[in-house]
Amino acid sequence: MTNDKNILTSKNLSYIRNNRNFSADEKELIINFLSVLGKSDLNGQLIHCKTYKEIFSKKLKENEDKETNNCKSSTILVFGIGFLIIILIN
Repeated sequence: MTNDKNILTSKNLSYIRNNRNFSADEKELIINFLSVLGKSDLNGQLIHCKTYKEIFSKKLKENEDKETNNCKSSTILVFGIGFLIIILIN
């Protein structure tokens, strides 16, 4: 039995599109996930959720790796600037 209730309302869609915490790619993933949710039988829903769980997990891992790399770069930059200031003062 399928559920005809549309989870992706215009209010939800507007909120997702205007949210600045997500990249354009992430917004598209969320919209695609929600647009199909509730439109198939239970087995279809479970497969859909499992598929998107893997996609979201991969995206989370990629973002964590980027954050780690950005943090390392920022630390190096701060220490480098501090070192240059010390050299200039002396």
